[in-house]
Amino acid sequence: MQKKESVAATSASPYGDEIPQGELSRVGRFEVTLESVGNPDFGQHPDMSLPGVPRGRCVAASLQEAAAKCRKFIDEHDLGGGNWSGGDVYEEGMLVARISYNGRVWRPGENLAAAPAADDDEQDDENACRCRP
Repeated sequence: MQKKESVAATSASPYGDEIPQGELSRVGRFEVTLESVGNPDFGQHPDMSLPGVPRGRCVAASLQEAAAKCRKFIDEHDLGGGNWSGGDVYEEGMLVARISYNGRVWRPGENLAAAPAADDDEQDDENACRCRP
């Protein structure tokens, strides 16, 4: 009997390996994006933020705090998994982690590992950062 080999997905996933729990409390100055998109499964536009949901960045002292702020934002705005598009975590302008809908923290996927922070002309929304874990 021949053994089947598992084939890794070739799609460009935004997530790499999960960051171990012990690394989540490392102190630093992190910025995390807080954003939403429409879910086409519910007739919402997938390229636009949900109406009434602010878009912005929050500062966090650790990846653990960044994850808590993401979950708070998701809960406050009643987002579903198909609506969450935030969670990019930057340190000194470089993408260092991604936070998924469930609050887990991941290294960026290979195609995003050295991506610099997007330099939007859009102002950060103060309301997006009013969440305190």
